[in-house]
Amino acid sequence: MYKKSNNSNYYLHNFSSIDYSKDSVLMVPGAGMDHRIVRDIKLDASKFNETLAIDLPHHGYSTGPKLSSIEDYASGIEEVLDDMDLSKFHLCGHSMGGLIALRLAFNKRLQFKTVNILNASCPMFVGGALLDDSRKNLDSAMDMLTTYGVNQPPKAKASGPMFGTMGSGFYQKKSDLINTPYGSKKIVDKLDDEVDLYALKKLFNQITKDILNNDLTACKNFSVSEEEISSYEKQINFVLGEKDKLIPLKYVEKFCEGLKKSEILILENLSHFTFYEDPTKLSTELGKLLSK
Repeated sequence: MYKKSNNSNYYLHNFSSIDYSKDSVLMVPGAGMDHRIVRDIKLDASKFNETLAIDLPHHGYSTGPKLSSIEDYASGIEEVLDDMDLSKFHLCGHSMGGLIALRLAFNKRLQFKTVNILNASCPMFVGGALLDDSRKNLDSAMDMLTTYGVNQPPKAKASGPMFGTMGSGFYQKKSDLINTPYGSKKIVDKLDDEVDLYALKKLFNQITKDILNNDLTACKNFSVSEEEISSYEKQINFVLGEKDKLIPLKYVEKFCEGLKKSEILILENLSHFTFYEDPTKLSTELGKLLSK
């Protein structure tokens, strides 16, 4: 399903099959990612619709100009969803999507059943080396993200080519040599682990290769005032991977100190990309949290 807003045409994943007698989980993807992150998030079908996702402009199947701030991303989503009944929608945002979800919550224009922040904190610290690599060498940037954001490869393989592909094939493997549009590298050991990571890295193959740098810069520049945080009346839930080196627990705890109501759910042994490492555990625990 597509919906136009301003100069963009948004792809709304699974929206055409919504049964409004059930709850819906709406996922806002993270930096450089798109609707493919929800492919294996499966909640109780008797209570929830298929997991929804919205592709941001210039991501996935959405078209339009590249936006440069969390505020602009949130404003676009508000325009797209403004005429929809969101009373049974659980807003979820992963990583950068978590910052967008926070902005949507504090704007108070859209009213969701719950607000849930996955693997994100505010402020979000983005290292200079990662920013530089995301501009000059996307493959190196993805290596950095997976090194610090993946604790274990998935126990169960995805049903089909994980996350699919966007555009042309992103990776090709011949023996121990991996070729990507941004260079080649020889794998000396742990080839199986590297092959498993292909599936996750494909997710960053977007319309233009600079989109990850664009998004990470938006994350780095985003902040929320103490007044907005302290005056927010509703509960905000945070879901974190225990081993996430990109989003340390202490930063989330610090943010929650300013909120009137919050809950932090820790997923043991998982890191930043929980939907890749163990989508079954994420689905189970998220379902429990949203069913309270």
